[in-house]
Amino acid sequence: MFLCLLGSVSYGLVTLAVGVLHIRESARSAGVGVHRALRTAALPLTAGLVALVPLAWALLLFPVYLHGFLAN
Repeated sequence: MFLCLLGSVSYGLVTLAVGVLHIRESARSAGVGVHRALRTAALPLTAGLVALVPLAWALLLFPVYLHGFLAN
């Protein structure tokens, strides 16, 4: 389970990083502000944020799971 959570954290961070870097690069190359360039990657950025919600829940429950697993 730990490796699944670790992989999910990595995937979520990369998803967000790619979206943010795309927005910054689009803003720089088009010569516009970051807020205006946000429209170019708003959907992938939102998907990355939404994907982190169940991951955060799983990370919160992991200590409880681990304690139950080690107690048996």
